[in-house]
Amino acid sequence: MKKTVIILILNITFLLSKDSFINICKNPTIEQQKTINALIEGYNEFRKMDINRPLLDPNDPLICEKLAKGKGFPNITNKDISDLSIIKYFSANESLNLWDNKISDITALKYLTKLTKLDLSSNNVSKGVESLENLPLKELSIDITDDIDLKYIGKIRTLENLSVYNGKNVKSLNNLINLKYLSLLSIKINSLCDLKGLQSLEQLRLFDNSLKSLECIDKFPNLKKLRIERSPITDLTPLIHADSIEEFDFHDMPVKDISPLAKMKNLNSILFTKTKIKYLSPLKESKSIKFAEDLSEKLIEEYFNRSLAHCSPKNMEEVRERKSCFEKDGKTLKPWWKRWFGL
Repeated sequence: MKKTVIILILNITFLLSKDSFINICKNPTIEQQKTINALIEGYNEFRKMDINRPLLDPNDPLICEKLAKGKGFPNITNKDISDLSIIKYFSANESLNLWDNKISDITALKYLTKLTKLDLSSNNVSKGVESLENLPLKELSIDITDDIDLKYIGKIRTLENLSVYNGKNVKSLNNLINLKYLSLLSIKINSLCDLKGLQSLEQLRLFDNSLKSLECIDKFPNLKKLRIERSPITDLTPLIHADSIEEFDFHDMPVKDISPLAKMKNLNSILFTKTKIKYLSPLKESKSIKFAEDLSEKLIEEYFNRSLAHCSPKNMEEVRERKSCFEKDGKTLKPWWKRWFGL
């Protein structure tokens, strides 16, 4: 009897929800109409993959009723929508891509209780981030205003993949113990020690941050890939003890000395651009590095950003062949003519 009552209540709730959507659909605000139009386009994009399903006609007098029968909210990218109020009537979604719109308020997303994957990148979210706290999200990409506290995202313990642009209080992400991938863009980071609780982390990407030191980079036992761009870091020495790292990309950093990377136990790939590194030859001491390149050497648009000396090896093959700007002692520069002719 109890089970029957519950089913009856759920059916009534669904019908009321359906009627509410139809009422809004027939009397929308200007911004809601934009979302409804994008909704129709989204459904039609999906239906093009199934020739047995007719496309929806926005001029159909029963279009709202047909939309109400939809099982989920389709991906809507690059449509300039800003109003998500109708999304609560599509709670079946497990995945949602809203990339590149004009969304600022995401409060309505709290109704999508099955959502595990959400992309809100290239928006400017300023309200409703706390609505994500209780969702079973595993993947989240989001652009927020720089005054938003990251503590709300730090409460989504199910997260495994996180990309965030802007925000404050990065230390609050330390609670995401299941996180395997983390990308932080334009977020102030005082120290990597603030994130050392992320013991499951396998990939870390840091862009446009204020981080000055790689201290505590060895506190991530499962970290395999590290990428850093546009950072004031100059010293790579802390990486010596980061035994798990296999790939390291760094760009637009005032690094001069690459030799610490030769002491990393499992590093096998290095890519960099816009640095102050003149010589690759110090990498000859490494037993694990198989690939190392300044991408500026290959990209025409980066020609004037090249830092490697003319006489320096340009890849690991030349490093292994002992090409160098230095004499055998590894410290004394060869005469200019030897350096020029690669002798």
